[in-house]
Amino acid sequence: MQRTELEKTVALTVNAPDKLEQLSNEYLQTGTELNSNMLALDAEIERAIRQHEQTLNYYKSKHRQQIADKRAPLDSGEFVYRLVDDLEKQFSEGERNLYYAMVVFIIIGMFCFFGGEFGTGLFIGGIGGGICYKLAQRKSRKLVNLRNACRDVSALKDVGKTDGFTAQKQQELRKAFPRLGTSIDAARKLIMSEIEYLDEKLTKDYNDREKAERERYISRRREAEYRCNAQAADLCVAAKTSAEKINSFVKELNAALNRLPETFDPKQIGWDNASIFKEKDQLLPMVRLGSYSLRITLDHFRHLEIAERSTLENIHLTLPLIVPFPGTSALMVNFYNHDSMQEAVRMTHNLIARMLLSLSAGKVRISFVDPLELGGNAAPFLPLLREIYGGSVHTQGNDIDNQLSALIRIIENIIQKYLQHEFKNISEYNARTKEVPEPYRFLVIYNFPSGFTEATVSKLMNVIKSGPKAGVYTILVSDRMEKFPGYNLTWEDVEKACGTFDIDMPTSFADETEMDEVLPYNKVVERVNLKYPNAATIKVPITKYVWQPDKWWQGKAARSIRIPIGRHGTELQFLEFDNDDNNQALLIGKPGSGKSNLMHVIISNAIWLYSPDELEIYLIDFKGGVEFAVYAEKHIPHIRTIAIESDREFGLSVLDAVEKELLRRETVFSSAGVQNLEQYHQLPNRDRMPRIMLIVDEFQEFYAEDDSIKQAVDDKLDRIIRKGRAFGINTLFSSQTLAGNSIKKSTKELIGIRIALMCSELDALQILDDRNSAARDLTRPGEGIYNADGGKNSGNRTFQSLFVDRSASNQIIDQVATFARSRIREPFRQIIFRGSEKARIERADHPIIKIKAALSHKALQIWVGEPVTIADDIVVTLRKQGGGNMLIVGYDEQMGLRIMTSALISIAAQHLIGAVRFYGFNFQNVDSDYAELPQDLFEQLCQPYEFVAPRDVEEKLEEVKAIIDSRIYESSIPAEPVFLTFFSFQRGRSFRKAEYSMSAEAGLLAFILKEGPDVGVHVLLQVDSLESLSKSLDHNLLREFSQRIVYQMNADSSTRLIGNSSAGQLGQNRAIHYDDNENTMIKFKPYEIPALSWVTQLRDGFITLS
Repeated sequence: MQRTELEKTVALTVNAPDKLEQLSNEYLQTGTELNSNMLALDAEIERAIRQHEQTLNYYKSKHRQQIADKRAPLDSGEFVYRLVDDLEKQFSEGERNLYYAMVVFIIIGMFCFFGGEFGTGLFIGGIGGGICYKLAQRKSRKLVNLRNACRDVSALKDVGKTDGFTAQKQQELRKAFPRLGTSIDAARKLIMSEIEYLDEKLTKDYNDREKAERERYISRRREAEYRCNAQAADLCVAAKTSAEKINSFVKELNAALNRLPETFDPKQIGWDNASIFKEKDQLLPMVRLGSYSLRITLDHFRHLEIAERSTLENIHLTLPLIVPFPGTSALMVNFYNHDSMQEAVRMTHNLIARMLLSLSAGKVRISFVDPLELGGNAAPFLPLLREIYGGSVHTQGNDIDNQLSALIRIIENIIQKYLQHEFKNISEYNARTKEVPEPYRFLVIYNFPSGFTEATVSKLMNVIKSGPKAGVYTILVSDRMEKFPGYNLTWEDVEKACGTFDIDMPTSFADETEMDEVLPYNKVVERVNLKYPNAATIKVPITKYVWQPDKWWQGKAARSIRIPIGRHGTELQFLEFDNDDNNQALLIGKPGSGKSNLMHVIISNAIWLYSPDELEIYLIDFKGGVEFAVYAEKHIPHIRTIAIESDREFGLSVLDAVEKELLRRETVFSSAGVQNLEQYHQLPNRDRMPRIMLIVDEFQEFYAEDDSIKQAVDDKLDRIIRKGRAFGINTLFSSQTLAGNSIKKSTKELIGIRIALMCSELDALQILDDRNSAARDLTRPGEGIYNADGGKNSGNRTFQSLFVDRSASNQIIDQVATFARSRIREPFRQIIFRGSEKARIERADHPIIKIKAALSHKALQIWVGEPVTIADDIVVTLRKQGGGNMLIVGYDEQMGLRIMTSALISIAAQHLIGAVRFYGFNFQNVDSDYAELPQDLFEQLCQPYEFVAPRDVEEKLEEVKAIIDSRIYESSIPAEPVFLTFFSFQRGRSFRKAEYSMSAEAGLLAFILKEGPDVGVHVLLQVDSLESLSKSLDHNLLREFSQRIVYQMNADSSTRLIGNSSAGQLGQNRAIHYDDNENTMIKFKPYEIPALSWVTQLRDGFITLS
């Protein structure tokens, strides 16, 4: 995925909440308007219903009130009062009328009495008045009884404490006054009749009114619904559009996130989907933890009774749960019980897996801290390569403190040395410096704050606050039930510095949260480990910084040389040598650190920047391999001496040559009156004097043994380093380690430039200052620290070495070689030593080709091999004197045969045909590949020889003894040299001692060894060990072999043969020539067995010369 697409995805995700809120608001706004219309409709209908009900209730109430008013006298007995009043009036009027009648009768009686009709008068007056009086009294009693019966009701009614004539009271009145009961019944019946009539009339009026009101309500409702539905139709279209926008946006968001390993949905996309795991150059500030369901609810839409109602149902969305990590803060996952702790750990595992899948393996580093479970929580990722997670989980307090300190140092270095004021954060830096990106680092802490103290929490806070800027991100799995350590900081302080996620608390914005299923961690780890070797290597191609050939060799080295070696941020990092303090360099890098690559970078850039007149290079490589052989093969004119797979002796000889050149320059400068190389180059008519750069790879080999070589190296290095700067001699020493015997501390302190690549913690403290351990934090090949301040912290400059592959290196070297041939016409001398290259006597420039044969020699030169120093081929001198015999001892039988072969060729080449005689004693196994070689060789040498069969050994030795005896007594007569050659002497059974006495054959050989050399009879004896030799010859006979060649054997035998254990430490294809006469010892490479055809050509040459 391209950067622009990544940026679009990030922007889309970052803006997703706002965008979703906007679209949701649009949708909700439509719903709000629809709801408003529905509410208005409901309100209007409600008002109509309320008005309808109020009207009907009014009439119903009025009806009821009228009926109640009509019925009230009946229910309360009020009408009885009227009947009682009427009855009382009747009684009162009857009583009054009777009294009136009594008076009338009395008056009439009086008129009759006084009229004369006494009897009539008395009768009428007395009888009529009496009757009337009686009737009046009766009426009066009834009235009194009636009043007595109604007194309690009337009295109570006056004070408002009675309900009137109750049914019980009326029954009592009925009994007392039957006539009143009849009146009550008649009155009740009349009232009920009136009530029924009124009820019928009012009911008819209410029904008519209700019908009219219902018709008016229905009309108003229909009108309101029509108006609302007309508006809702338009709003439903808008709602559909808003819903489609929401679904389209969510689909686009999910599609974009599913293209990224940080945010893909494992239910939809396979974890190993190739299309989403393309390498990116930056880490996105977001990661997926799971998903959540979101409902956009429109509760009031259920009231809408239109065809489009289905469009306006609730919207259900499943959205990715994305957290802003890694971003500008750490992530703290809080748990509150065991179950939630397991969920938190699983969530961090998924998060880590996504981080590993998001970037190439080389751009991710993880540090695990798990003090409670002792690494158990990090178990899925422990199979990761140690380069990715450090190889261990930090569980102890001291380890935690050290790891936090290391991270703080990394943060400081990145902020101070890389970001400075130019870059806002590590992502911006990596975007600018794609060739040398800094890895993203993750600190994962489980069960925090378990295992932490107040001091480590303080350091952790520094990492949390400053780390994100430098690409160091922290994931805290925090147990909130634990007490926070210390008093200066609290949980709240940590939460303020982190983004928090509580496992036990659902998100406030989601209805349902679901964490992602477990990713296949084992497969993720396997994938990362498989890709790491290629991904971890950051390659800054050297070809990008090589100029065009027309600008080559323009550099001036008199004052200084500046050789680009890598990238420091956006700048080039140079190796700079001058005539002052920056004149020597020390380079350390363990295997796989890119040390050899850096050496090639230095040499490749030096040979095109500077001409051979400005810069010469002396190169010593003690390491096995052929990395630097190309400079010898192409005859690069800058390279004056090159030693590949060098021996210590050759390295010492190179130092000796450099020291001699230093002393020569010291004399020249003194004569010229100049102080340094720059001043000398300013002289007119000066001699050629280029700056010298001495490069020693794996210089620790100088100190592999505590011997004279080590002492000599110490002295010469100290002198070169101390005095070399003024004379333009600079040194670069490199090694995989400084452990064990190494350069003297006083000498090392003189080396101002220190270059550290990946190395052990011990080497990190030794290559730099003992208080500067920054080198231990280097984690990838080619990553290094350049320090030109004697290793002090202030001088650290982290850089990424330029990368030169074999094709690019060959291209540069070929171009330089071609460029040199076009400008350099004069031949130049170049010394080349290849430690693994086989020594060959048949090479064209070997001195044996030009040797002149003679009849005899007092001192015979025997070439046995090539030197491991800057010297001529190794010669063994056999003199015609006591001890003039050669002993060849070593386990490797073939090497002994090689030395014997070159010795025989050397002897034969120095004698005229027929001027020397050989006796061959071949005790090799008959099935050996080389069993016939000695005889074949003698046949090609064209010199007299005689092969002695095992059964004829004693006879031939007697013959040789006789020759010696005759020569002793006739010493004045010249005689041909005689050479007895013994191959695999250890198998010569006839020479074996009988108990402790030598055999007859051995006794004869002893005589020959002692007496023969003086008269020109010499012995060349090859045996596999000193122990085998002791089984045949007495030990004191060793002194008769003044020339001894030894190779691989045990240390004790070496001491007895050459006086020290050097032979016990020899490698393959190495031997030592020991001259017992001169007490000298020289290490060399024995010649290979030459082709017999070459021996034939050599013989023909000898014949021609003769």
